[in-house]
Amino acid sequence: MDLKQAKFLLDENVPIKLKQVFDVRGLYCVTAKEKGYLGVTNSELSKKVQQNDLILVTRDKDFTFL
Repeated sequence: MDLKQAKFLLDENVPIKLKQVFDVRGLYCVTAKEKGYLGVTNSELSKKVQQNDLILVTRDKDFTFL
C-alpha cells in the first residue's frame, strides 16, 4: 500500500497536534471530531473504520480484541 493512498483517522484520545504531522507529509488524516465520531463505542468505531477504509490511530490498549 502506498502511504499517499492511505486514509488515517485519529481517535479522540490522540493529541490533535499529531494531525499536523500527517498534513505536512501530504497524507490524508481526519479526526474523530471532524467525522462526528466523538463518544462512539470502540465496536462502532471499528465498523466505521472498516466501512470507510480508514486506518485508525488510537491510544486505546483494549482495542486489540476487536
